[in-house]
Amino acid sequence: MRSESAGFLTSTSVKLLKEG
Repeated sequence: MRSESAGFLTSTSVKLLKEG
């Protein structure tokens, strides 16, 4: 997995966790 993909998934997960 590319670092870009990992960063995107991480940012998305963090966003969902904060909103949830």
